[in-house]
Amino acid sequence: MHSMKLINGKEISQNLYSDLKKEIESFSSKPKLGIILANNDEASQRYVRIKLDIASDLGIETYLKTFSEEELNSHESLKREIIQTIDDLNSDSSVNGYLIQLPLHRSIRNDTNEIVNLIDPRKDVDGLTAASLGRVSHLDTQSFIPATVEGILECINQTLNKRVDWLDNNTETELNQKEIVIINNSNLIGKPLSNILMSKNATVSVLNKNTRDIKRFTQSADIVITATGKGQFLDYTYFKQGSTVIDITSKKIDGKTKGDVIPSEELVSRVEYFTPVPGGVGPLTVAFLMKNLVKAYKLQSF
Repeated sequence: MHSMKLINGKEISQNLYSDLKKEIESFSSKPKLGIILANNDEASQRYVRIKLDIASDLGIETYLKTFSEEELNSHESLKREIIQTIDDLNSDSSVNGYLIQLPLHRSIRNDTNEIVNLIDPRKDVDGLTAASLGRVSHLDTQSFIPATVEGILECINQTLNKRVDWLDNNTETELNQKEIVIINNSNLIGKPLSNILMSKNATVSVLNKNTRDIKRFTQSADIVITATGKGQFLDYTYFKQGSTVIDITSKKIDGKTKGDVIPSEELVSRVEYFTPVPGGVGPLTVAFLMKNLVKAYKLQSF
C-alpha cells in the first residue's frame, strides 16, 4: 500500500524565501512593493498584513495606500482616488511592482476589471491585467504568472522528477501523457493555468461549480485542481488511484479552515499527492508574489 505524500506549502515557501533573501541582499538597492487596499473587510486586511510582514522580512520596501470609511462608501471619489494612486505608482520608478488587494470595496466592485487593467503590465506582480494574462498565455518569459497559479504549478513540480520552467516553450515535461481537471474557470486561476498546462501538451478539462456530473471528469484525471470556494464537497470517490489532488479553496466551516476535498482514510489510500488546507497552496501564493516582485526589479534594472 502506498502512503499519500502531503505537499507542504509552508516548507517550500520557506526555502523560496531564503533564496530570495540572499538574492535581494546582493542587489544595489532595495526592491519596492506597493499595495492598494480599497476594502475594510478583515480577511483583506489580514492578507495585506501578511504580505507587508513577509516583504519587510525579505528586505523589500513597501508602500500601502488605504482609504477612510467615508472614501470607501463614495463610489465616484473612491474611483478617482484609486486611479490617481495607480497613475502615481505607474510613474514612480522606485516602485518595482504593486497590486490591488481584491476584492475591492462593494461600492466599486463592478469596476474591478477596468481598474486592474490600468496597472502597468511591467509592474503587475499579481499578473491580473488582461495584458499580463495574454502574455502568459503566449509564454512570454518577461510576463508574470499570477501568484496562485504559480503556487499550483509548483505543487505539480513537486510531483514530477524535474523542475519545469513553465514559461519556457522548449521544456519538455511528463505532462504530455496526463489528463488534468481544473474546477475553476476564472481569470485569476482557471484560464491562465489551463493555458500554461495546455502549452505543455497536457490534456486539460476546465470545469466550474455548475458543471453537471463533476465526478465523470475527475475520476479519470491524473491531476485534479479544485478552487470552487464551496468547500467540503469532493470525497475520495471522486478520484482515481494514484492521482494528485491540489486543493486551493480555503473556507471557514464551523470555525475551521477547510478545502473542497473531504479528508478521510480512504482518500489517503487512494491519492498519491495531496495539498493540505491550510498549509498547502496558500503559503506559496505569497511566496510567488515576492518572487514576481524580484523578477520585476531585475527586469527594470537591466
